[in-house]
Amino acid sequence: MSRKAGSPGRDDVYDKAFKTIAQDAPSLLIPLVNHMFGRSYTDKAEIRFASDQAIYLDRTRRHRLMADLHIIVAENGAEEDFLLEIQSTPDSEIFNRISRYILGVTMRVLKDKTVDGHPYSVAKAPRTGLIYLRAPKKLTSPARLQIELSAGSAVHETPILRLVQMTLEDLLQNRLTVLVPFHLFRYASELAEIEQDKVRRETLLSEYRRIADTLNEYAASGEISTQESKLLAVLTEEVVNALASNQPLIREGK
Repeated sequence: MSRKAGSPGRDDVYDKAFKTIAQDAPSLLIPLVNHMFGRSYTDKAEIRFASDQAIYLDRTRRHRLMADLHIIVAENGAEEDFLLEIQSTPDSEIFNRISRYILGVTMRVLKDKTVDGHPYSVAKAPRTGLIYLRAPKKLTSPARLQIELSAGSAVHETPILRLVQMTLEDLLQNRLTVLVPFHLFRYASELAEIEQDKVRRETLLSEYRRIADTLNEYAASGEISTQESKLLAVLTEEVVNALASNQPLIREGK
């Protein structure tokens, strides 16, 4: 989530990769939503993109918060809003921005009703989840936003997924192919050492061979489409090239 769209920098590669998957292969988001929020949506669930991907912070409309991904998942006549944020670097302001976005969206979707003759407004906040590619060591899950009301308080929870804590086996067992392109972040703090160690490079390379083989198997079995498999392979290469920009042997698979 950023204040303005189009901020330059290497981190944009990761944001762009995530958004590309969402746009071109939205069905891959369903297992991620199920995993993070304890849902059980099937492959038949419909995914739509919310119209309010940006919240303006002032009347001049010069300052805004851009969501990484705000989607609506619908199935069996019911639907839910989900805000998914992907964060590649530590950011002390991320929860502040998420909270402001939640409140901004909530106030824009107020629905007026009448209950027992009394005016009644319903505010529905999107469920939010944060995917940390590099997770700070001191970070508790879930993050909580507490809203104080005259009659009490309400707590909005944001589950946090730490990719560095998930093995390749974890990703595959939970069908989290949407996160496969970012697998190298598990080793981000060790890349300089791996670059100098042939045995560790070969171990890492074997994991990426397994990723390629698994994506091909999924495409052959219909778990994902051939186009989705190719997309994930291309984005995996882009992420590796960006993250291992100073490690040519890792990039070249040597």
